[in-house]
Amino acid sequence: MKLRDYAEKAAKNVFSALGQSPTADQNNKVAKAIEDALIQAVLETKTKCCDVAMAHSSEEKDLAHKISDQIEKETDVLIANLSSLR
Repeated sequence: MKLRDYAEKAAKNVFSALGQSPTADQNNKVAKAIEDALIQAVLETKTKCCDVAMAHSSEEKDLAHKISDQIEKETDVLIANLSSLR
């Protein structure tokens, strides 16, 4: 399932919990805000994971750096894919 799908489902749940029937535009705006928050959370988590990998691999800094670089590349691909959905 794509992040956009999760965001749209969450937006529907929010409006349902509030007992409101949103317009398509309102639903899209809320879904976009949720999607942006999810993307930010993924990026922050990725950064923290990279930092931990670098800090705990003093004997294998080269390997940790390679892992960090690979994560960065995959993150760039993720962002490109998510951006293309807009």
